[in-house]
Amino acid sequence: MYQWLLFLHIASILGFMLVHGVQATLMWKQRWEADPERNLALFAILPDMLLLRILGGAVIGTGLLLTYSQSLWGRGWIWLSLALFVGLWLAMRRYASAFYVLIESTATKG
Repeated sequence: MYQWLLFLHIASILGFMLVHGVQATLMWKQRWEADPERNLALFAILPDMLLLRILGGAVIGTGLLLTYSQSLWGRGWIWLSLALFVGLWLAMRRYASAFYVLIESTATKG
């Protein structure tokens, strides 16, 4: 059971990094695109946010299951990794989401 959970945890991390990397690259390009039509075209090919959220949940879920199965709650690195993951998520949500919420609302209206 432990080896399957570890495999799923590592696979979810790799999937999250792949999807997030593609999304971050396209969003960075989109941020500097002046032509609204090309901007919306870039928005159309972005990976779905639901996929990113599912993979993020899988990273957290499999990590917590691994921690529970090995009784690692007393280890500091478990709490540090969880705090870093949540802290980075909150920071990205706070500082980067406003622009993309505006773009998304424009794309769905058009």
